[in-house]
Amino acid sequence: MTDQKNEISPADAQEALKAIQEAEGVALSQTMPPRWFGIIIALTTGALLASAAAGATELIAVFLAVMVGSMAYLQRKTRGSPKALPSNKKGVLALVGLLFLALALLAGARGLRDIYDLTWAPLAAGVILAVIVYILSLSERREYRDRINGEKEK
Repeated sequence: MTDQKNEISPADAQEALKAIQEAEGVALSQTMPPRWFGIIIALTTGALLASAAAGATELIAVFLAVMVGSMAYLQRKTRGSPKALPSNKKGVLALVGLLFLALALLAGARGLRDIYDLTWAPLAAGVILAVIVYILSLSERREYRDRINGEKEK
């Protein structure tokens, strides 16, 4: 019997590690949501809140269909799915904070509309939520870009 050793040289290991990191960077850049996705999600979220605060519940199904349709299109286009839930503590806190903010905006807009007859309050609440969601989507894109650049530099 022959005793063969399958040892890899450090140079070969470094080269293989670089190839893996480059493949991760390519995969991340292919699955990074485009800017239009953040805009669509922000607009539909704001419109969803505005219609709920205004009492136009028949529009909620339309905005949910647009949101689900844009997610399905993105998944088919990138062959990857957006993260369903954040994986880090900062993302979970942002999600919980966004939920409470949306509920507070909804309650405030409904209260202003019902008590003071301010018809612009639901629209203002929707715009505020849309801006915040868009800022969060830009933050998510920045994290993707930083991970991609971090993979290239290693």
